[in-house]
Amino acid sequence: MSSWIILGSSLLFLVYLAYAVKNEFRHFLEDSSRISLGPLAIFIPRWWKIEEKTAWEVSFRQKNVRDWKCFFCRKKKDISCLDFPHLVFDEAPINPLPPHFFSAPEMDKIIKQAFRREGTCTELEEMERRYIDSFFIELTSGETFYFYTECGVLSGMRDGPYFEEAIKKGKNEIAELKNQMN
Repeated sequence: MSSWIILGSSLLFLVYLAYAVKNEFRHFLEDSSRISLGPLAIFIPRWWKIEEKTAWEVSFRQKNVRDWKCFFCRKKKDISCLDFPHLVFDEAPINPLPPHFFSAPEMDKIIKQAFRREGTCTELEEMERRYIDSFFIELTSGETFYFYTECGVLSGMRDGPYFEEAIKKGKNEIAELKNQMN
């Protein structure tokens, strides 16, 4: 009898957990924080903790995931920042972002070029499996932005969609301010 209670309780807990995880992704933008980086506004999940912030870059970490890191940078870089010489990728070409990748239509007007590299790889020194997702964005003004996350493969399966959504939901703060003034 007690084994049936344990089994039933376990199944109910798993159903609740699946429901909570499903709704978490749907609602994370409502609970997100806004980070400004030059003319861009990025919305980040509430569980990303700012480790360091300057006018040019922001780095994040999570207390519950030991090997996760995330980095947003506003500096003069070029597309070579998507090359990672210390990593051997399974298959992760550098691809241009498709038109209308960003949710905010004004982003398409200010982006000159944008590239993404995402995939699993092996770190050469420690022979550890990693998940990498990185974006390089050049604005028509000449400013460049680099967004990067690295973690273990399992953490990447969990946090990768949030990183992508944070970039995808990015906004042009200048256009947003102009709209609010009108």
